[in-house]
Amino acid sequence: MPPTRQTTRSFHLAGVRLDAATAGDVIARVASFCRLRDGRSRSVCLVNAFSIVSAQDDPEFLKAINESDLSIIDGVPVAWVGRRLAQAPCERLSGPDLMHMLLFDPEYADLRHFVYGGSQETLTRLEFRYSRGGTQNPRRIVGTWSPP
Repeated sequence: MPPTRQTTRSFHLAGVRLDAATAGDVIARVASFCRLRDGRSRSVCLVNAFSIVSAQDDPEFLKAINESDLSIIDGVPVAWVGRRLAQAPCERLSGPDLMHMLLFDPEYADLRHFVYGGSQETLTRLEFRYSRGGTQNPRRIVGTWSPP
């Protein structure tokens, strides 16, 4: 059975559900979501202190985090508190770090990515680094879009 939110140790901080995990566990979990071919989408939230404060005033945002398949700690202060509350490993993992590991590590070379957002210049640099010139496994990024 693939890993799901229910098999992850979680805790709540100011009403926001966070999953206690190491960076390696999070990366492996996200990769397992990508490899599933069951037609179901997955949601992963990267949560820092600003997200927790924002969720206090926005019930829809709070609901989105709490109902996500994985709620990743993205902030050192949140990781500190998480280790105390969960009594388990709680490592910070930023979005750029997660993306880099999934795009660079040969273990995840089978994954394909579509990158949405940012400037066209940034997307072009990312595509070059991970798909054409900067990796031994080309075509990891299969498309990009920089909205107006």
